[in-house]
Amino acid sequence: ADKFLISDSAASGALKYVQKSNLPSGGLVPLAQLVSSSDVATLALDGFMDASSYAYYKVFAAVKSAGNGNVLECGFRDGGSALNANVYYYANHSFIADIGIDTTAASPQNSAGLLTDGSTHTAIFEFTIFPGDSIGNQSLSRCFWTSSDSKYNSNTRKARTTRGAFHFINDTVPDGFHIHNDTSNFEDYAMYAYGVKKYSWPK
Repeated sequence: ADKFLISDSAASGALKYVQKSNLPSGGLVPLAQLVSSSDVATLALDGFMDASSYAYYKVFAAVKSAGNGNVLECGFRDGGSALNANVYYYANHSFIADIGIDTTAASPQNSAGLLTDGSTHTAIFEFTIFPGDSIGNQSLSRCFWTSSDSKYNSNTRKARTTRGAFHFINDTVPDGFHIHNDTSNFEDYAMYAYGVKKYSWPK
């Protein structure tokens, strides 16, 4: 394996090495993707989380709903199925052009709310996910996220940006993630998952 030599400042003349595979790559590792224009209500990425290799995860999504007034939710998955126990706690803060600030919060729910009154304009999301095994057995999984979309309001579309966070308070450690459209299908979408790789410094 390729190795890098390191001079130890605490011991003059001493050299140590670290394998290249144990150093950060300088970027995110692509793990899963879903890109299509086939109408579906749920966009799911399964089986991409692996605590032995990754510390946490980023999911990016661009979605276009088939109808206005849509309601979007998200949640964790395990073994190809949704984890929909009533243990989601979430809080969202939005700023909407010409309207102002809106906040929503709920607990416990069987999913985490993302937005209501969405439009047929494309909505984009960035999620940062820390599963329950990120730092040992913490008995909950966390996610915080940001989005940009257009709120459908009285036959108009208003620019909206939202920041939100949710907790999944359960011992089950997820291995996947999904976005669900409660009121219509997604007709175009692209969703990508990346892992932040774990690495060890030389001792």
